Amino acid sequence: MFETKVRLVLAILLVLGLCSLCFYLGNNMFNEYFSFGDNIVFSWLTVSFIAIPAIMVFPLIYFILILFKGKEYASKTMDAYVVYLKWDCISLVIIGVMYSVFYPTVLVKKDICGVAASRQDGCLAWQKNMP
Repeated sequence: MFETKVRLVLAILLVLGLCSLCFYLGNNMFNEYFSFGDNIVFSWLTVSFIAIPAIMVFPLIYFILILFKGKEYASKTMDAYVVYLKWDCISLVIIGVMYSVFYPTVLVKKDICGVAASRQDGCLAWQKNMP
């Protein structure tokens, strides 16, 4: 019993740590993107840093429910929320695709794609036009 509770607490701490790390890294990347510096290396997977915490909320709630209410109650409760997890995943994919389409157009409008956009390891590298 005690060992199970310790595992659940460690799982909750791990999920919270991963969520905070992903949110921190995603926030830094978006700040870098929207500062429009001289060189921008853009990846369409950047949205996943913000999306991971939104998806990890469901296992976090499940672990918390197991810890305080028991496994049967947690399973019954989370069965009702699987639909929300599905729609959460679908909406995050749509947001990622929209971001990867609209952000490069913002770069073009700000005259940042000057020299050439080149592919490097699945990312796009952009540079400002030099006068």
